[in-house]
Amino acid sequence: MIGTLIGAFITASGILLSADTSVSDPTTGKTLTVQRKLEVTGRLSGAAINGQFQWSGDVSANFLRVFREVSKNLRTSTRVSVREQAARFAVALKAEAEGKARPGIHRYLPNGELLTVTIAGFDDGQPNVVSFNIVLDISRSSNTAVRFAVVDERIYPPACWWLGGKNAVALGLIRDDTQLPPDIRQDPAVLAVRTLEAGHCDTLTDAQARAFFRVAVDATVAHGPRFGIRNGEVGTGIDVLSITPFGAAIERLR
Repeated sequence: MIGTLIGAFITASGILLSADTSVSDPTTGKTLTVQRKLEVTGRLSGAAINGQFQWSGDVSANFLRVFREVSKNLRTSTRVSVREQAARFAVALKAEAEGKARPGIHRYLPNGELLTVTIAGFDDGQPNVVSFNIVLDISRSSNTAVRFAVVDERIYPPACWWLGGKNAVALGLIRDDTQLPPDIRQDPAVLAVRTLEAGHCDTLTDAQARAFFRVAVDATVAHGPRFGIRNGEVGTGIDVLSITPFGAAIERLR
């Protein structure tokens, strides 16, 4: 399993993509290694990958490889829109999935969901975030061939934030879930993100988005089992991809 918690935030200064770095054993949830799941895809864009696939560690590594190859190709291209970037990722990752999957794979895919990719950037000066899922296509799969479908959604406008992967705890923070301790539910960064349902993204700062994601990861590690998330499925390492009208860069938040 790769990619366990990712977040996209529209802020007053740009866009922040965030991801934990845990790669876990799907049978135990134990953290196996640390992997970066963010890539710069252009001067003003980037992407994050999140996966639920569990049938083979080798296949997991290949999805990461394809994700990085597409990102590298996009970096050498000129003025590729966020929507077109999503289409290129979808084609390549779907082909990789169908080339490796075998009949019976549905047993290893809860709800038929394989992976999610979120692409963010500026198109004509406006922030844009697109997320798509690759899911098992039961209607087209057979005893001899496995097929996948691409389901996508455009996040912005009007949403200011999006959370994917093992996100039950992070959403619990936003929804003030009483399963979580009062002190973290009332953290200033949590309260700041909680006010964004109306879509007034210019009130959220980059610092608040970073702080919220740190709280979300820590809360998931500490309280995830209450929400059905096993220990190790979300790790404490965090990478962030900051995208502003002036450029995009990845850094290790911690």
